[in-house]
Amino acid sequence: DALVASAPKIREPHLLRAEVLLERGERDAALAAFAAARAAGPLDLMVLYRFGNLFLKAGQYGTAEEILTEVLRYAPRHVEALADRSVARFEQRDRDGALRDARAACSGELPYGCELARQFEP
Repeated sequence: DALVASAPKIREPHLLRAEVLLERGERDAALAAFAAARAAGPLDLMVLYRFGNLFLKAGQYGTAEEILTEVLRYAPRHVEALADRSVARFEQRDRDGALRDARAACSGELPYGCELARQFEP
């Protein structure tokens, strides 16, 4: 917290805090820290992807889907983001969206995407 307070316009302390808070299960505080990091300046796609994945692992499927959708807006062939977004959509009961994303990840030659597509097919 002291690191964040001493440098509020620097992204890294906010990102580190968000990651720690997510690990502790403090979803709202993690979202606030992530928002502060975004307010400090644009985040690169790998950072966005990492946080989409972290929110997914934390069971925050809606937030994960939003972040991964942003990654895909700039990198539509990011097969890992497609596969992770398919899981987020599946967990939110969007079976059609999950299957579309899994198939797209599979077409990007990601074996995990192919496995997901098989699981999500009716």
